[in-house]
Formats: sequence, structure tokens, C-alpha cells
Amino acid sequence: MIYISHLTLKNFRRLSDVSIPLKPKCVIIGENNAGKTSVLELLDIALNPTRRGLFLSDDDISHGSPSNARIEATIEISPMTGPVFGTAERAAFDVDRQR
Repeated sequence: MIYISHLTLKNFRRLSDVSIPLKPKCVIIGENNAGKTSVLELLDIALNPTRRGLFLSDDDISHGSPSNARIEATIEISPMTGPVFGTAERAAFDVDRQR
């Protein structure tokens, strides 16, 4: 199994240059208008390029960036070691019954 281990985003909406290390399980939290939704939407665009309704526009380029700036996203993927769910998570989500 693999997971997204690191994101680097440049010139996308409020995210002019952001580096985000991730663990196999993480929660994105922050103040309003900090860029949480922007991170998720850019991941959705990058990983689902044929999804309808998600198009980039000039408004998606980070304000203050040069007019010729490009939106950049680097997604690092790493192998996951160990079980995906611990015993308590398996019980809470009834993982074994879903198979």
C-alpha cells in the first residue's frame, strides 16, 4: 500500500509556496481562509484530471505572483509500512466485515 507523503504547492490561490509533509493518517486543520480546501481541491485536480467541473482559471494563480507564473504541485508517494488500521480502528470501522 502507498500514501501521499509530501506535497509542495506553488502559486495556487493563497498558497504561494507551501511544503506539507504528511503521514499515512493525517487531519488538515487551520483557520478560515488558510488554504485547507485549496490543498484538497488541487489534489483532486491533480489526481483526477478527467473530473468534470474542476477547471483552473486566472483567479487560481496566487495573487502577487508574476503574470507568467505557473501553478506547480509536487506529490510524493511512499510505501506504507505496517498495518493500515490498528485493532481499535478495525473494530470501530468494522473493516473485517466489509471484505
